Amino acid sequence: MSLLSIENLKVVFDTDRGQVCAVNDVSFSVAPQEIVGVVGESGCGKSVTAAAVMGLIPQPPGRVTQGQIFFEGQDVLKFSPNQLRKLRGAGIGMVFQDPLSSLNPVMSIQTQMTEALHAHQDISKSKAIKIAADLLDEVGLPDPHKHLNSYPHELSGGMRQRVMIAMALTLKPKLLIADEPTTALDVTVQAQLITLFQKLVKEHDMAMLLISHDLGVVVQLAQRIVVMYAGHVVEEATTEHLFAQPQHPYTQGLLNSIPDITKQELPQGIGGHVPDPVNLPTGCPFHPRCQYAQEDCQQDFPETMTQQSHSYACYHPQGVES
Repeated sequence: MSLLSIENLKVVFDTDRGQVCAVNDVSFSVAPQEIVGVVGESGCGKSVTAAAVMGLIPQPPGRVTQGQIFFEGQDVLKFSPNQLRKLRGAGIGMVFQDPLSSLNPVMSIQTQMTEALHAHQDISKSKAIKIAADLLDEVGLPDPHKHLNSYPHELSGGMRQRVMIAMALTLKPKLLIADEPTTALDVTVQAQLITLFQKLVKEHDMAMLLISHDLGVVVQLAQRIVVMYAGHVVEEATTEHLFAQPQHPYTQGLLNSIPDITKQELPQGIGGHVPDPVNLPTGCPFHPRCQYAQEDCQQDFPETMTQQSHSYACYHPQGVES
């Protein structure tokens, strides 16, 4: 049984310009101890999907209008506010995209890490501080007792991200959602965090949902990759199959955008622009940017085809063997 199963999820937001369908009929799952990557350009619906899983869609202006989200067989969308509070942290931990804005600037790291322990467990202050210090040490933050007394602005970006990871692990979740965990960090820190995530997933026996616009980061961690565009899942496969034989032209564009120091040519970008979410094109939303688009691509969104656990939504797949 899947640990997390998202089925036909649809999330809309009401804006001054009209209704935006940020997530449109999205389905995928995460098995226990599996690392699944969700990739796509900004605005494709990755973070909104994660927010829906955590019950963090702001209402208004947003709302889930369709679908189900099962965690350990229970539909999260039917949870009461109290059940959601218990789910967050204990069942699912989350590393948010921007640690500086996610951490409280007027509270010490110690206070922010121990409050979750006190909220969920009957635990002494000294025991909570020890757990927090041990977690900071586990995520590679030097001199953890010193940094427990620090405030977010006193730490570097990489250190703040390690604090966020430690906080997400406080209650030993079964699933860790990491939303753009390496964005705005230099490549050295990125490499350190990738190694850290690999270690933590293995040692804590947990699953991970890694959200990123950077396929170069995801390929180093994920066993399976979900590609999203304009709120839709357009392709899903194991990492090996996706890189060996990408079917959707958008996936090919993302792969061609990854820098490769072994090649002399520059990475190729994807032509055109991400569509206006209020006025999405009819049919496949990628067709205005697709060099293989034909008339049928402008009519209806293509049905999802599946071949040997490799699924894609495209009328004219362009799979190539590497």
